[in-house]
Amino acid sequence: PTDCVNIALGNLLDEPPDIVVSGINIGYNTTEALIFSSGTVAGAMEGAFWELPAIAFSQKVPQDLFESVRLSKGQAEGAFAKSLRAAAGHAAAITGDALKTTKTYGQVININFPETTAASTEIVDTYPERIHLGSLYEEVAPNRYEFRFKEGIRMEASDATDRAVLASGRISRSALVFPQVGTRPRS
Repeated sequence: PTDCVNIALGNLLDEPPDIVVSGINIGYNTTEALIFSSGTVAGAMEGAFWELPAIAFSQKVPQDLFESVRLSKGQAEGAFAKSLRAAAGHAAAITGDALKTTKTYGQVININFPETTAASTEIVDTYPERIHLGSLYEEVAPNRYEFRFKEGIRMEASDATDRAVLASGRISRSALVFPQVGTRPRS
């Protein structure tokens, strides 16, 4: 996603877009550990560093549906399809609202939708939870590794974190501000 945004902004568009929107990703991007390894968030970060408003959208997928949704490239049926449509409606409204607000250089709004999202699902301001994940990959054959998600070990307990709000069935909205990276330490 980062390369796609960079190519578009640097080569394909005659004028910059009003906003960069990345996602809706299949699976959530919560916690410090997952945010920093997320291509969805990185695509939005690229837009933020071009001084554009940027949002990353992700949705938690029921564990029993994850593989079929992944293989069908985000297509679903039944109750989860309804949840996806509701998440898309929220994403459109959040994007419209972001266009009306003041830009903050290097800021990405990271939105995570719960498994069951409805038009009435509450949006809560959060911050990324600290967890310890360890390796995200497991050796499946000699020198061959595959991604294996695990919940990780919580390093804090707070109802205000992205993971806690998502687990409560509400939408998590975290403002991630990255411009501190690369700034000189004070002497």
